[in-house]
Amino acid sequence: MKSLHKILFLFGLLLFHFSCDEPSYLPREKAFLRLEFEKPMYDTFSNESSKLNFIFNNAYSSFEIVSDEKTVLIYKDIKIEIILSDIQLENTSSFEESLQNFYMFLEPHRKKSNQISVKEFISADNKRFAKVFEMRGPVASPLQFYVTDSINNFLFGSMNLTEKSNYDSIYPSIMYVKNDIFSIIESVNWEE
Repeated sequence: MKSLHKILFLFGLLLFHFSCDEPSYLPREKAFLRLEFEKPMYDTFSNESSKLNFIFNNAYSSFEIVSDEKTVLIYKDIKIEIILSDIQLENTSSFEESLQNFYMFLEPHRKKSNQISVKEFISADNKRFAKVFEMRGPVASPLQFYVTDSINNFLFGSMNLTEKSNYDSIYPSIMYVKNDIFSIIESVNWEE
């Protein structure tokens, strides 16, 4: 009888030990939508009226020339557009005015963003200067930039989302197009 009590006691103790274990919960890792993009295929865009040319990715994009000064690079499949405005500078005050217009357009997006990062590009050889503003969060235009030679030309560009979506869902597409914007900035040239 004593051995039966010992066996029941040990069995109860083991049952108690294994049944009282609290489950361990692990937090979920952050995940992003995985999109597969084709390898970029680069081509040259030329606008004869403004003498502007640059390299762009034609794997996903197509052009719509709105006017001599305005061109839209459309990424139809990933629902993003890059709007480019090429402004011919007449004097120093027109450069300052173009820069002020750029910052006025940028301001509403800066207010809605959660984080802003700024990158500058300087090419002394080609006399080009560029600034890129990347805004994270619920903004309609997550990336805006300008390229200028400070004397004759000012190219303003903005990446616009064509459909409302969550930032984390569209983030991979934004990063893909961001690389294309850097290619545009690095290759932009105004032929004399």
